[in-house]
Amino acid sequence: MIERDRARRPRIGALNMSLAGLFELQWLGMADAAQALDADLIAFIGRELDDPADFGRSANSVYELTRGARLDGLVVWTTALSSYAGPRAVQALCDRLALPLVSVEHPLPGHPSVLFDDTGGIRKAVEHLVEVHGHNRIAFVRGPATHPGAELRYRGYLDGLAARGLPFDETLVPVPPQGWDAGRAVAMTTEVCAREPQAIIAASDFFAQAVIVGVRRLGLRVPDDVAVIGFDDLPNTAHFALGLDNVDPAVAGRTVERSVNLGSAPPPLTTVRMPFADLGAKAVELLLARLRGDQVPESVTLVPELVVRRSCGCLPTPVEDTGGQVAERLYQAARQALDGEGDERFLTALDSFARTEGVDHAWTALAALRRDRRLPPAPELWWQARQLLGEIIGQQRTFEHQVGEKRDEVVRTLGQRLVTAREVGDLGDVLTAELPRIGIPSCAMALYEPPLTEPGVPGQAVLAMACDRGRRLDAGDQPSFPALDLAPGSFLERATASNFVALPLYFKDERLGFVLFEAGVRVGWIYEALRGQISSALAGVILVERERRALAAVEESSRRLEDRVAERTAELREQIKVREHVEEQLRHAQKMEAVGRLAGGIAHDFNNLLVVINGYSEMLRNRLRDNDELRDAAEEIRNAGVRAEALTRQLLIFSRQEVPQPALLDLNDVVTGVEAMLRRLIGEQVRFTTRLAPLPCPVFADRGQLEQVVVNLVVNARDAMPGGGLLTVETTEVHLAEGERVGVAPGRYALLSITDTGVGMSAQTQQRIFEPFFTTKPAGQGTGLGLSTVFGIVERSGGHVTVRSEPGAGSSFDVHLPHATDEELKPAPESLPPAPTAEARETVLLVEDEASVRAATRVFLEQYGYRVIEAETGAKALDLVVATAEIDAVVTDVVMPEMGGRELGEQLEQLRPGLPVLYVTGYADNADVREHLSQRGVALLQKPFTAATLARRMRELMTGRTR
Repeated sequence: MIERDRARRPRIGALNMSLAGLFELQWLGMADAAQALDADLIAFIGRELDDPADFGRSANSVYELTRGARLDGLVVWTTALSSYAGPRAVQALCDRLALPLVSVEHPLPGHPSVLFDDTGGIRKAVEHLVEVHGHNRIAFVRGPATHPGAELRYRGYLDGLAARGLPFDETLVPVPPQGWDAGRAVAMTTEVCAREPQAIIAASDFFAQAVIVGVRRLGLRVPDDVAVIGFDDLPNTAHFALGLDNVDPAVAGRTVERSVNLGSAPPPLTTVRMPFADLGAKAVELLLARLRGDQVPESVTLVPELVVRRSCGCLPTPVEDTGGQVAERLYQAARQALDGEGDERFLTALDSFARTEGVDHAWTALAALRRDRRLPPAPELWWQARQLLGEIIGQQRTFEHQVGEKRDEVVRTLGQRLVTAREVGDLGDVLTAELPRIGIPSCAMALYEPPLTEPGVPGQAVLAMACDRGRRLDAGDQPSFPALDLAPGSFLERATASNFVALPLYFKDERLGFVLFEAGVRVGWIYEALRGQISSALAGVILVERERRALAAVEESSRRLEDRVAERTAELREQIKVREHVEEQLRHAQKMEAVGRLAGGIAHDFNNLLVVINGYSEMLRNRLRDNDELRDAAEEIRNAGVRAEALTRQLLIFSRQEVPQPALLDLNDVVTGVEAMLRRLIGEQVRFTTRLAPLPCPVFADRGQLEQVVVNLVVNARDAMPGGGLLTVETTEVHLAEGERVGVAPGRYALLSITDTGVGMSAQTQQRIFEPFFTTKPAGQGTGLGLSTVFGIVERSGGHVTVRSEPGAGSSFDVHLPHATDEELKPAPESLPPAPTAEARETVLLVEDEASVRAATRVFLEQYGYRVIEAETGAKALDLVVATAEIDAVVTDVVMPEMGGRELGEQLEQLRPGLPVLYVTGYADNADVREHLSQRGVALLQKPFTAATLARRMRELMTGRTR
């Protein structure tokens, strides 16, 4: 990539709405001035701002390309851009572009302007009609009210009338149209002709030709009945000489179409000449001076010139520079012809004069000769001269028509070749081959990536093609570039001052990109025609490409669908197998649940029996003397009851119906407490070791559930080592920082790690290891609930369990349990001794549906001095509370028919708020009940219990020292 030396040659841009007609003169004036002053020029051609046409906004996207760093300044043709939107919209656009600029035809605040005296030009036209022709009823056909130049010309009309003392007649000035609509101009002409004007001045040559059509439709002649004067002096008004007529009378006044009608050629148009080329050249000169830092005037105004022709009623007047030696020779030749020396010499001189100086100058010279009184009348000679000039005009028109037809043919052929292209590369090949034939040296086409559908600054673009003098240029490894760079690399760089034209490529509302032409042929409409053809061809290419991609996508989707069907079929087969396996596991789990419920029920009933057995055996033992031979028997009964109590606890843990009783525990003590049982469980093939922390690891959890976590993990590790191995249980205290372990909040933790040297697990297995019913063990050897139970217990304890494993490298389970808080570490209140018997005994309401348990509990309470009132149901207990005011506490079983202990406690709280309640249970088959009984502040006594245990809990309850 070669960067341009900006200090060596400035590069300026120009904003305009077209390159045809007068806009071609503007462009050529700028191009010639830039070339002479050694500056690069890029003309950005869009449409008028706020153009109501569907493609207007898409075309104007090209103006946004001037925001980049490739330009040093801008020439803005304000009047051309503001026909619909007005100058303020142009000002807003220039403010966004933020470049030094020069405005042409209309001033923009803060910027130099090159102006034309529109007002003075029309004023001259009015003066000519009044002074030369004596007209005093002069109409004016206005241009769009939003067009600044058109309004200035209307002001010139008013000033001209006032200067000649003519009154303003509003009926001679129709309401201005919305745009430069020829059909509307014809209708306006019909309107004013009803007021019988002597002359009509139009705001432009375009409208002037439409005025002539309107006049002729009314059966009037120009200039015999109505004189007409235009404004602009367009170089292409000759096409109006072919006639401007409504093809269909039904649409008269709305659409105007041109048709070839040689018999209706209008007279040459008298008009105010606007020096378009001079305006463009002056604007370039001022902008370059401003870029150099020179002092430039705020505005420069060019003087108008009235070009007199036949449409106002005048014969062409002599032009100053048509005299001299050539005109004198023509005079001498005419003199000799009239003296009888032959007409041939005069006609030959006239022919040479017309072809070298122009037909207009020849007519002017001929008219001057006819008025020269030194020459006698010679009608025959003047008729031959007029016939000769007519032949020359016909030849010139034929030649111009042939040249135009040839250009049209070349452009048309190029368009046909472009339309047949099916890929962007084909478009590039056609442009590379055909552009040199038209006279365009080089071209670059860039496409927005992606295409734009809304207004805004373009982002990235892709160089679709570039060619230079018949040679295709390589886009390089990175064809993508910022769109505001206009072209990648050194494409815009030339050894001498260059002239480029930038045109938008669009299709409806889709902004496809832009094309850059290096200007060669000096015919502006060709570039715009090529833009339209390239846009249409590009739209076709994009449509074909989209269809191709859509077809490929359909084929790919079909292939993927077939693959997916095959995959899904395989998945369904696998899911059927998994479902069958899960159903088998579910049946097994349901069996286990049934066994668990049975075990829970057995444990409940057994606990009720143990209340009687353990309570009475302990009472009996305490009442026997040490030397009594029955004391040993009572002791054995008590020991058997304790063992039975441990058995029922294991049954409740198995059935998961034990009510959690979290307490302050040392994790080391928990491991030590089950170590002997673990060694029996794992067998002799596995070597078992423990590494306990040297200091206590305090946690607040349920001891039984924590023991279950240790047992389940150890059994899982044992099953992973069927051939034996090493199993290590380790405890330690850790401090986790923020983000150190995923899923674990930072803080202090007690860590339980259980590591084995077994078969290990894959990553896929680790992702599912804690799912209920998931197991890798053979059928019949696992329920898939062991590790899910571990996960649930640890999560409910506020901890987190993770696994580290690799196939063949063993596994390690890390259980992080929150370190006990300062509040939890406070020493528990010492157990109070049983309350002694007292005369003023406390009254306890005992609620128990099992008669034997109720009787034993009454005996235990009365033994320690409590007065007992019994109720076998919750409903009866409520009646007693309502009827008895001296109840001091309630002891209630949890699992009872009709109304359980929890519901009873809630209703008691409503009847007697603050009444102490001690819940007694052997198990809870409802999760909500277990959750309620696990809360802090709820007094709970597990069955079976002894009289001393009951008395101690009652003492704690009555003194408000529950857990």
